[in-house]
Amino acid sequence: MDFADTPEHARFRAEFRAWLADNHTGPTPDFRDSATEQAFRMTWHRTMYDGGWLGLSWPRAYGGRELSPLFEAIINEELGEAGVLNAVGPLNWLGRAILLFGTEEQRQRYLAPLLRGETQWCQGFSEPGAGSDLAGLSTYGELDGDTYLLTGQKWFCSAPMCDAFLVLAQTPGGLTCFLMPRVLPDGTLNRFHIQRLKDKLGNRSNASAEVELVDAWAEMVGEEGRGVRTIIEMVNHTRLDCVIGSASLMRQAVAQATHHTAHRSAFGKLLSEQPLMVNVLADIAVESEATTILMMRLAGAFDRASDTREAHFRRLALAV
Repeated sequence: MDFADTPEHARFRAEFRAWLADNHTGPTPDFRDSATEQAFRMTWHRTMYDGGWLGLSWPRAYGGRELSPLFEAIINEELGEAGVLNAVGPLNWLGRAILLFGTEEQRQRYLAPLLRGETQWCQGFSEPGAGSDLAGLSTYGELDGDTYLLTGQKWFCSAPMCDAFLVLAQTPGGLTCFLMPRVLPDGTLNRFHIQRLKDKLGNRSNASAEVELVDAWAEMVGEEGRGVRTIIEMVNHTRLDCVIGSASLMRQAVAQATHHTAHRSAFGKLLSEQPLMVNVLADIAVESEATTILMMRLAGAFDRASDTREAHFRRLALAV
């Protein structure tokens, strides 16, 4: 199988790389607080949107370009190698649930502001007694007219400063997915209460919190009792973006290592001329290339999702 860029992909990569060089002056700063990081993220999101680089795989009806996931993989790869904040992944993870399972009214109301960076979303699934075991979630929703009121606790809500949250809750029909806004349609605050911020070892600029919901207003996304089905496609794209991000960071590390060793001397030679260092550089370069090939293979499986074998490969390989 040939993993080299097609002429179309090569032109796209060159175009984006030139745009990135003109619109971003260097790697994303090492943020230490969530407020500074959030402000930078919103600005950079808008810059990428204005450049036409967001929502590439979304339908044109909702602001996208209807390109294949491989084009988004190229953008993520270039962003990671340059050490630049990724604004593509989170947009796809959360927007895809609305694209695939939301009503037309929800798509028209929520997707355009999300794509433009005017609103930020996050997810709230894990609870004190249930993390990856989604069937054990105890947050419940009670029907209130056409919407629901949610009550429960979320143990690890990333980015609690966001404008809306995709959450899972139990209903009479089973586990269901909901979109819960921070501010209600009448302008009042939703009953969403931050209990405490997590004191994490790393990734400190991305705030995480324990939150409590007390009759919090939310609207259903997808069918009642089909919450896992609603989020599974989002999770698949999350996993793909994690693979792409990891491959991109490895490429960045190789670039920085080779640059450093080409300009640093020890024992009368450049580090890049020392036999043991040459072995180390060769090892990490091979590992990086192998990871990039795997990443492109997975992204290609998304392109060929209509093929049964490719669909099965995607399902198995992403989980591994």
